[in-house]
Amino acid sequence: MCEPKQHGRIEAREDELNEKDLLAPADAYDPLIEAFKKDVDRTLLRENLKLTQEERSQKLRDFARFADALRRAGNEARAQDPTWGLK
Repeated sequence: MCEPKQHGRIEAREDELNEKDLLAPADAYDPLIEAFKKDVDRTLLRENLKLTQEERSQKLRDFARFADALRRAGNEARAQDPTWGLK
């Protein structure tokens, strides 16, 4: 017999429960989710999901490098002119 596994608060045997059992039905309506959906560009999500895991990781690394360069540039600008960005 299979040992019970913990899935959040649900305890079930592996042969009785699969991932679909843990998800809300496809036709479930959640007003909070619907409110957030209007502010999400789902085309970007779809495009990113077309990338491989390695490609998504590379995009994240590139963005982190860009953010770091932007932070350094801001620090250098403030060091030269302490009122920079406050005007």
